[in-house]
Amino acid sequence: HYSKGAREYCGIKLPKGMIKNQKLIETIVTPTTKSTTDTPISGEDIIKMNLMTKKEWEYIRTKALELFKYGQYYAGKHGLILVDTKYEFGKSAD
Repeated sequence: HYSKGAREYCGIKLPKGMIKNQKLIETIVTPTTKSTTDTPISGEDIIKMNLMTKKEWEYIRTKALELFKYGQYYAGKHGLILVDTKYEFGKSAD
């Protein structure tokens, strides 16, 4: 998306002048909706579309960041760098 000129992705404004594989200043969460393809969506839109409450979104976002931070720590212990991952969260029918 960035290479095609997008400077906002999933509601996150990205700085101009970034180069491919450049480390971001901070870890970001880039949610998507599930259908035949993953469609990028912002946290704000998740709440507006009633896919989650604000409290649910904040909880999921926090947990995703915590999981990623732990993954980076664990990978680092083994001489690796974790740069990206995907977590899938959902709700049960009840």
